[in-house]
Amino acid sequence: MTGASKKMASHNPNISDILYSELNYSQEWINCHVSEHVGYHYRQYLIKFVEQHKNIVSVFESYYNFVIKQLNLINDGEYINILVYLLGKQNKPRLLEETYSCINFISLLLYDLFIFIDKLNKLFPEHESLFYHRRFLVYHLLKLAYEYHSIEFHIRSKVIESSINTINNKNIVNSDVIVTVKSSNNDSESNQWPKLYKVPLYKIETCNLYKIVSNSEKHFVSENLNNSCTIVQIEFTKRYQKWMKYVIGFE
Repeated sequence: MTGASKKMASHNPNISDILYSELNYSQEWINCHVSEHVGYHYRQYLIKFVEQHKNIVSVFESYYNFVIKQLNLINDGEYINILVYLLGKQNKPRLLEETYSCINFISLLLYDLFIFIDKLNKLFPEHESLFYHRRFLVYHLLKLAYEYHSIEFHIRSKVIESSINTINNKNIVNSDVIVTVKSSNNDSESNQWPKLYKVPLYKIETCNLYKIVSNSEKHFVSENLNNSCTIVQIEFTKRYQKWMKYVIGFE
């Protein structure tokens, strides 16, 4: 990716340039080492740093513009409008630094989901590292939606990774918060399903971000489960589908 971040006033004038440079470097490195998890871990660290650092008072315009184009929106120069479009109006106003951090954070997550990782998935569909980075992106996009509306974020249950990745259809999710559902034929076996948290989901599930991510991931799963896909690709996609359903809550 080329281009520079647009400069505003800054308490720490170099932090935006350093982060932007490292994000570009991490993308180039991952392109050459697709199966290496360490590259994604470093990129995830950078993305989370963008969210947490409150002295970034510049918008990474190249990432922002890619996302605006992907969403078919008009760039009117009012950066905050992307938050209003995706998440709605916030109850309490943010500081300028917090607003820019949030805009950069959501732009980076959506850029990776829709453009960067999507491209690599099509070129290298059998690399598990891409599916794990995809989980990171979806998880943090939904977590952001909750926190934006001051709603405590919960995954559906505490899930053991090996339980999601098992090929055994029984007890797909082992959890310390479960309900037991008896099978219809009254035999001795039963299936275990995670118990849902009762939270005010209407603000989340009706916002554009939730709808966009949900539809995007359903489309991704359907594309990677067709007959032309390899056995490995289908297996990774099934694991990801289980994670979305039983952890995130996408049906």
